[in-house]
Amino acid sequence: MMSSKVLLAAARAGFALGCMVTVAAAFAQDDDLDFLFSDSVDAAPAQTAPSDSEETPAAAPAPEPGQPPLTEGPAQEPRETPATASAPENERPPVDEGNVPEPYEAVIQVSAEPEVQAAAPEVRRPSSRIEEIVVTAQKRAEDVRDVPIAMSVMSGDELRKSAVSSFDDMARFIPNVSFNTDFNSLYLRGIGTAEVNVIGEQAVVYMVDDVYVSRLDFLKPGFMDLRQIEVLKGPQGTLYGRNATGGVVNIGIGQPDDEEWNGSVNFMGGQREILEAEAVVGGPIGDRAGLRIAGRMRKEDGSTLNLHDGSTMGDKDIQQARARVRVDLTDSLELVTGIDWFDYFIGVWAGNETFVYPGALRPVIQTLDPDFETELNRRGSANLQNRSQGEGVIAPLKLNWSVGEHEITAITAYAELNDLQGGDLDGNGAELAWLFADTQYSQVSQELRLVSPPGDFEYVAGLFYFSSELATNLDIPLAPNLAGLGNGLPLLQALSTSIPALGGVLGTVDSVLDSLEINQYNSLDNLNGKFNVDVDSYGIFGQMTWRPTDTLSMILGGRFSSDVKRGQGVVTDQGPLPV
Repeated sequence: MMSSKVLLAAARAGFALGCMVTVAAAFAQDDDLDFLFSDSVDAAPAQTAPSDSEETPAAAPAPEPGQPPLTEGPAQEPRETPATASAPENERPPVDEGNVPEPYEAVIQVSAEPEVQAAAPEVRRPSSRIEEIVVTAQKRAEDVRDVPIAMSVMSGDELRKSAVSSFDDMARFIPNVSFNTDFNSLYLRGIGTAEVNVIGEQAVVYMVDDVYVSRLDFLKPGFMDLRQIEVLKGPQGTLYGRNATGGVVNIGIGQPDDEEWNGSVNFMGGQREILEAEAVVGGPIGDRAGLRIAGRMRKEDGSTLNLHDGSTMGDKDIQQARARVRVDLTDSLELVTGIDWFDYFIGVWAGNETFVYPGALRPVIQTLDPDFETELNRRGSANLQNRSQGEGVIAPLKLNWSVGEHEITAITAYAELNDLQGGDLDGNGAELAWLFADTQYSQVSQELRLVSPPGDFEYVAGLFYFSSELATNLDIPLAPNLAGLGNGLPLLQALSTSIPALGGVLGTVDSVLDSLEINQYNSLDNLNGKFNVDVDSYGIFGQMTWRPTDTLSMILGGRFSSDVKRGQGVVTDQGPLPV
């Protein structure tokens, strides 16, 4: 047995002060498109020039000197169209009053008898105003056009219409976003966290209903009942603090409705036994409270056939539930609380279809696993499906207090996660090596902030506290079925029964194995690691915006933070043949 122990303690305190000046200049000019940005909806000006298909009656010519005035006779010639009016008198085509097209007759009738004119059908015109998109990227509700941050926004309706239910789906619609489905890693503009880093933290901040969650694992089950997703690209350290190097993903969820009860149900099905359902219901409870409940499930068979046992690899089985309650404690104080729960099994494709081995090992692997595939064709063999499975909860409590024109917000949240990742490590049907990483994680966060009313001078200031505990147990057993060797493998037992002469030889082998005490081990070797990381973080932040003119904004922001991390790692190696 061999053991080693590593102790790591780190403390870090830093001060970050950022100053940014944003200058936006616009020169006013008379433009026909100015009405697009107007708060009022005005109809487009009426056209005064006739079209080519319309008829313009010619004015009656004035009588020449010495000639009697023109008078109408008992019968008038049919009114000439512009085409016939321009032709010589002797070349004008005859007009058959009985064959005049209906639209022509309608025009004459409208002009002659307006009192019996039918109401003109309403014409659908495009909206004359660009739709306002409200975001909370700077800790306040404001128009996205007024936020000096590179960001992409998708509303809840857009997400539903585009069938976006996970980060993998979202990355197909938002530029500069990539997502690794096998190892659950998100990258903004190429900045993210290394894959399979069970003790590291993400380089992108994830906010779920104003709650900071430090691990992307909380979002493995996917999206449910979303109001909006904001993807802020680039460092956002002033307002979001630690781990915002790549950017921020701000996820807004549906909130209780205080006007009427409503709900929705969505179903989806497809090949590979895909079945997804989501239900949402909510409404007022009395005059001062509201409730919203949502649930979602998704099941599907994997796309890779396991030749070892005929099952599929890459299966999914996900359940989610959420509840939110809003209570108006007073006319100026609001409380919003609830809980998010999720449970998931997600089969990852990585390692499920290994089809290339080094030349020297390939004959050995094909001998141990006759079903081993040598082509990439969604067919593989594994004695244990690679997976990520677990469950977790997020429980927030938010207080919104209106003090005059200012808003004070206090957010307290607790979250925990149990996650198991791993499976067949050798990539074939033989039981050579497995890998498991079992993680238990919990966190507590508290944010208190003050937001000024909108105007020429705006500011936001706040305090932030965060504490988390992570414990990961890593197991890598080699030859995990070694426990059966001492008593004879099933194949050897069958041979000894059918060939009595082999009985003595097998008995000798069994006695040798007993003398090596192999029977007390469950594997040829077992590499075990235990890692613990505790984090305590404190921060104070503020940002001011001054608009001396309508076209000039100056922004000054700063943050002081103190982070303390304590870590411990223990690695043991045990077995008859320790590595």
